Amino acid sequence: MKRLPLVLRITFIATLMAAIAVFGSAGSAFALSSISGRVELWGSPGTALPGVRVEVFDAEDLWADTPVRTVLGSAIVDASGNYTVTDLPNATPVIIAFEDLTGVYRDQVYWFSGLPLEESHAYLTPVDDALTGVDVWLRPIADLIANRVYRVAGPDRYGTSAAISKSYFASADTVVIASGLGFADALSAAPLAGVNDAPILLTKPTALPDVIGDEIERLGATHAYIIGSTVAVSDVVKAQLTARGITSITRLGGANRYATAEQVIYALPAEYFEGGTIPFVCRGDSFADALAASPISAHYGLPILLTTTTKVPVETARAWKYMVDRGSDLVFVVGSEQAVSDNILGVLDSYVPSGLYFARFAGPDRYATAYSLATSFGPWDIMGLASGADFPDALSGGAALGHWGGCLALSMPDYLTYSENTLEHNGPYVNDLEVYGSTKALTAATFDNAVRMLNISERVYDIDNPTGWVMLSSTSPLSLFLNQSIGVAPTGARPTSEERSSERIDLRSLATEKWSAE
Repeated sequence: MKRLPLVLRITFIATLMAAIAVFGSAGSAFALSSISGRVELWGSPGTALPGVRVEVFDAEDLWADTPVRTVLGSAIVDASGNYTVTDLPNATPVIIAFEDLTGVYRDQVYWFSGLPLEESHAYLTPVDDALTGVDVWLRPIADLIANRVYRVAGPDRYGTSAAISKSYFASADTVVIASGLGFADALSAAPLAGVNDAPILLTKPTALPDVIGDEIERLGATHAYIIGSTVAVSDVVKAQLTARGITSITRLGGANRYATAEQVIYALPAEYFEGGTIPFVCRGDSFADALAASPISAHYGLPILLTTTTKVPVETARAWKYMVDRGSDLVFVVGSEQAVSDNILGVLDSYVPSGLYFARFAGPDRYATAYSLATSFGPWDIMGLASGADFPDALSGGAALGHWGGCLALSMPDYLTYSENTLEHNGPYVNDLEVYGSTKALTAATFDNAVRMLNISERVYDIDNPTGWVMLSSTSPLSLFLNQSIGVAPTGARPTSEERSSERIDLRSLATEKWSAE
């Protein structure tokens, strides 16, 4: 199951674990639905958490300009860990809150959100009778504060790329292969990875690293996109991919980075463009801004248009016209006017008969620009932290975060910079922060500071009391180094596309400024 294009997301029916949504026909006789499942202890399969309150809220009321907490139904988890919420309106989008009444466990919004109810991106739509198997695992607050930050790393950039893939993907039919020695071609690859639920794996230009080959076999992938020409990724690598079980290979590579980005855009499913998509516009001669946008691009399937700082390459112009012809009239610009000048906007505007709308996400440097993106599209319950001084870890990490609906903060190797603000702002909500790369990429001191900033508020959001907070334990370690993977399911597995819902955020609302040359 692929993520639906932007214009269709509101009507998407999500599934979770074994949950099955049955589409009803017009005039269905069913008037009411139910939702049932289990609530268990995080990391301890079969350990029931009786007494948890399950409340089902009307999603549309929560997302109104003035949020209203309309409870459609509720239940208390029984001694066996089971619950059933009955008499729910049929075909109504709902947000489910799992509320621990003891203060020991972290409240959770379906299905892995620590966000306030009105900020939740995940919802279900009961259709025709029932949704079953909506299972959730609650995490002790003490464990959350101690273990929600961990490092994902390998001995080099290729090992880290494989480790990131393993952390986020239990399996994948498709992989995206990009050079680990140059960022130019891969800057535009995030949405391709996103719509195919695929990791971005790095390779040497003339040899597929064993650790990447092993990861491809673990994933069970049979299709690969190679990003770039044979100079970036040689045909030797192509043959080695075949030896690792890849049976179908598509190469997307042009004469330069702009031509490659154009080919990537045309490789995205046509339905993502119908009615108008919203591309990110990023400079193509630097990696930081495009990679900061990559999780959002991957998650929503939004294309990345590459430009120079002052000119629109002919390949980019063709790709933009392709989008305009299908309804696009707005763009997200990443970076200051020094990165993407107003002249770029003027050229893009000339292709839009009704005029161009845009939003610019920018700061005084790459770290502040990443912060601008995070605050504009957030808050977040899933985050990644990568070095902004080099590209490899952010390239693989950004696309993987998109698979799970997270954002990417950029840091200097030995100093957090603006990512301090991102971490502190999202601290009360974050369930999971991954630090990408070894201590050469991000030092141990930077890791410890990330934990400190995330925990500085000493509180987590409390669903039971939206005006209050649950205080975190004052004895919780604030500089605990962990090198492990954790996940929602007791097995540690990350969600598949069938286990995630589509997002309801109105992206158009972020771009309300109309371009004017004056």
